[in-house]
Amino acid sequence: MLTALAVFGIQPKIRGASALDVLIRVPIAIPSTVLGLGLIWAYFRAPVPIYGTLGIMIIAATTKMLPLIYGSVGAAYVQLGPELREAGLVSGARRWKVALQLELPILAKPLGAIFLYGLILSAQETTASLIVYSPSTGTLPVLLFHTLGTVGATTTASVISIVSMLLMGAIVLAGWILLRVISAVRSSSPARDVGIRGIRIEAGS
Repeated sequence: MLTALAVFGIQPKIRGASALDVLIRVPIAIPSTVLGLGLIWAYFRAPVPIYGTLGIMIIAATTKMLPLIYGSVGAAYVQLGPELREAGLVSGARRWKVALQLELPILAKPLGAIFLYGLILSAQETTASLIVYSPSTGTLPVLLFHTLGTVGATTTASVISIVSMLLMGAIVLAGWILLRVISAVRSSSPARDVGIRGIRIEAGS
């Protein structure tokens, strides 16, 4: 979904694309404290009982990190260049088929790296989470802040820090292995017909 938004947002000729691009990038200029208070105000009035749940924590982290991930996805898409896309369209393929069968396989590794990057940033988000968390939905950074700043238990805070670093290390290692597997599969695959007349994807492309 985010890839589709990035593709739409960087198209200057499409009406409304620039407005969408600006709207998605706005949260990066909003202080995390203001963002957290805004989420509380918005969902306090909303009929959806989301305040104090894990859902509002996910919304807070996603809203804060969305501009960074959106920009990274857009940059990866721009690097493809228009030639492959135009070749697919000239061959008679529809736009969605070009995106799914030509562009998305090539972007698989960059998108995987961007997803890993976003996951790490979201797991480390603290300020907005401190505003919207509840005792049953605190994240490790929030728990660390509460333990060290309120309780003053340095030993417990040290343990939480070590656990947090080990989890982040495990996530990075798992992501690195996954990206290596994707690269190995693509490098060992022979040239394949993507179902668009006259276009074949060579191994490693």
